[in-house]
Amino acid sequence: MNTYLLALVESTLKDAIEEFSKLHWVSPAFHANKIDVIQLQLNKLMDYYIEFFQKTGFLPKDLDLVKKSCLIERRIKDFDKAQEDEILSGLSFVIEEIEDDVKNRIIPIHTQYPKTHNLALLTGIAATDSYGKTIRFLLHEFEIPRILIDIIAQDLDYIGRLLDLYDAKVRSSLKDFVTSFNRNYKKFQKDCKIYLEDTFYQFYIKLKMIGANRDILFSDMNKKEIAYNNQFGDYLNLYRIYNQHYKIVLDDLPRFKQIL
Repeated sequence: MNTYLLALVESTLKDAIEEFSKLHWVSPAFHANKIDVIQLQLNKLMDYYIEFFQKTGFLPKDLDLVKKSCLIERRIKDFDKAQEDEILSGLSFVIEEIEDDVKNRIIPIHTQYPKTHNLALLTGIAATDSYGKTIRFLLHEFEIPRILIDIIAQDLDYIGRLLDLYDAKVRSSLKDFVTSFNRNYKKFQKDCKIYLEDTFYQFYIKLKMIGANRDILFSDMNKKEIAYNNQFGDYLNLYRIYNQHYKIVLDDLPRFKQIL
């Protein structure tokens, strides 16, 4: 696992938690005190993405990811003395972001912080009450051993830029695409194995899967529409990639927009 892949995992989780926090049923569930419902669905979201990233090779399949989850409730005024409480100090940035309007807020949380031997990622959602008096945090913390993370040389960043520009629908061949940027194709293939830990085209497919995940989890589009929207052509191709190639059962993916 390298820094580029880890950054992509982080940005995907950040987008996912932001989409989750905007779901129409999340705020009413919080304010109706149905915390168990939100916690269950948030667990499903985190579990699915960990499974997805391990099965597609973003994260090592045998990685024993340290995972903790917790529910924290605090009075908002207590954040004025956050330095006296390690938890409040670590989450004070949330209050700073909403200080002008603290009532009935749903706030996505996604932050990274270093530990002695591990890299820790804190993700989840927070909700304030209708009076702006208290705030509840539903949090997941993940830790990855630093020793497993490889630093990628900056001179390979060009591969990420090519991924942003590449569109299989309008390209005659990948080789022509690469050489049009004055890059040696054989060296490019070797660089991809380092930077992407996969071939360029297979990784391009994985990026399309990330887009499809977002539509499956957070929209009410049917699978045929999702396949078309993410350039898989048709549902059968989408099915083959998920179910057959990566052993991810499409029908088991949660559809969060349909909850409640």
